Amino acid sequence: SVAGSHGKTTCTAMCAHIFEAAKVPFTAFIGGEDRGLSNFSSLGNEYLVTEACEYKKNLLYIPSKIKIVLNIDKDHMECYRDFSEVKETFRNFLSSAETAVVCADDPHLIGVDNAVTFGIENPEADYLAKNLKNEKERYSFTVYEFGKRLCRIRLRSVGRCNVYNALAAFAATRLYGFSVQEIKRGLESFLGVKRRFEEIGRIYGALAVCDYAHHPKEILSTIKTAQNVCEGSLYVIFQPHTYSRTKTLMAEFVDALRKIENLAIYKTYPAREYYDETGSAKTLADNVGGCLYFERIQEVKSWIKRTIKAGDMLLFLGAGDVYFIAGRIFDEMK
Repeated sequence: SVAGSHGKTTCTAMCAHIFEAAKVPFTAFIGGEDRGLSNFSSLGNEYLVTEACEYKKNLLYIPSKIKIVLNIDKDHMECYRDFSEVKETFRNFLSSAETAVVCADDPHLIGVDNAVTFGIENPEADYLAKNLKNEKERYSFTVYEFGKRLCRIRLRSVGRCNVYNALAAFAATRLYGFSVQEIKRGLESFLGVKRRFEEIGRIYGALAVCDYAHHPKEILSTIKTAQNVCEGSLYVIFQPHTYSRTKTLMAEFVDALRKIENLAIYKTYPAREYYDETGSAKTLADNVGGCLYFERIQEVKSWIKRTIKAGDMLLFLGAGDVYFIAGRIFDEMK
């Protein structure tokens, strides 16, 4: 089972692709829509891979032999007393695993018992990525296993974060005895998950991209990726997901969003919550300052029409219905 504040959908999908490449019977529950396997794949019952989400401590109810934690961050704080309880919950999750697979670069995962580690920065990681090369945000890297060079991986999905996801999947499937070539073939067959830097087409000649980023750290990572591939100006439409997350992480959201030059904030996607002005998108926009705030799709369309040009990038960010809003805008303005 794959846990972590960021990246678990992608890592789960990568594991499923490795099982597929190895031609073993497997079932996969993927928390997003993989571009090849969709969100559920049932091809047998020898192996099962699933996400394990920390919302309401749900991850503690999922028994599994190998448990991955990609990272630990402040999220779903409405379900926890404080960040210490979040960290404690992830460690409780790992404590029941036969083997834990954790990121050696995350300070919150140092000292986990019975753990196999992966990383990029920490040279002591059991599974280490070296010699990273970046071609338009698609990374290749060399995998070292306990100091021994194994192979070179060339990812087809976008973003440096996917090196971590791939290393975690590599380590976990090696523990099950999969060959280097099977793992390499599976990882290199992975095209990505929808809403993870997904290119949906061009609007007035500008590339339209959708990404699920809904946490300040994810926003910073996605913006960096976008800036590295954008040929013209970057325009961002961000939709906050839940009032509680926005309220709890207000300072972090403000810090992340202030780094975006051309920013529009769209009304909050409330999900399961009731309106809370202190955590609303309007309050966030006021705190960020220097950005636009929209409540209607027509306002977004008008902004796009008067600002973007060929060669620019239009980035739709958020975990709410902004993805479907982007699709509607694309259909009407392409």
